[in-house]
Amino acid sequence: MKENEKITRVVSALDLYVTKKIRDRRELLKIGQSALSVDMGFSDKLVGNIENPSLPAKYNIRQINLAAEALKCNVKDFLPPKSFLKDDLVRITVEKIWEKDNDGINKKIPVITKTEPLTEEEILEYNRKRQKT
Repeated sequence: MKENEKITRVVSALDLYVTKKIRDRRELLKIGQSALSVDMGFSDKLVGNIENPSLPAKYNIRQINLAAEALKCNVKDFLPPKSFLKDDLVRITVEKIWEKDNDGINKKIPVITKTEPLTEEEILEYNRKRQKT
């Protein structure tokens, strides 16, 4: 992602929710992305790639289970309290903005600056395109 570039992508609202919950728990326990990746049995880049909203990486069910084990909690801690989320797919806009990293150093990092639900028509079109690939 370039310096002033904006990226717009369609993602699952549930994937966003799970990623945020795992990140929140990781930060609460003051565990870095690399450390969690390694504790889960993967390369040190996995969690960083998943938490980077400009990349398509996301947790799979096995990785969610491994994250719960590494973060000493239950898988359901990462899932919505209701049986479903209001939105299925959402369009996110990602921009690089200045933020302090975990070491207190200012750097430009990709951040979701806008989230909007897709309409039913857009979801149908998205699903049709996905079936063709």
